[in-house]
Amino acid sequence: MNATQVMVLLEANQNERGIQNWQRTRAPDDKLNSFGIGLTVLRKLGKQIGRDHDLAQQLWESDVYDAQIIALLINDPKQMTREQVEVQVENVEHGGSPMCSVPAMPPSPRRPSSLNSRAIG
Repeated sequence: MNATQVMVLLEANQNERGIQNWQRTRAPDDKLNSFGIGLTVLRKLGKQIGRDHDLAQQLWESDVYDAQIIALLINDPKQMTREQVEVQVENVEHGGSPMCSVPAMPPSPRRPSSLNSRAIG
C-alpha cells in the first residue's frame, strides 16, 4: 500500500461527528486536518495496512492527524531511531496541545488512595 492509498482509506472511513469535534476543539493555529476517525478504527486500519517503515515516514510528513497516528501504528520499531521516537512523541498534537498534556482524570472514590498517588514510570 502507498501513501495515496492510505489517504483514500482514511477518507473512506471518515467520521463526521469526529470531524466536527476536531474543528470545535483544535487551536486556531493548528495546521493539522483530520478525518475524525477514532483510535479503535485507526488501529484496525493499521493492522490492515501492516508494518511499513517507509510508508510510516511518508504518512508522518502529512498534514492529516489520522495519517500521523497510522504512521505511529505501522512503523517498524526496529528501524526507528531514538531521535525519531522523541520527535514523534513531542509532535503528536491534537488541538494544538501535546496529547501527553491532557490532564489525568480526577481520582476515583472507588480506588484506594494509594493507587491515586502512585507515580507511573
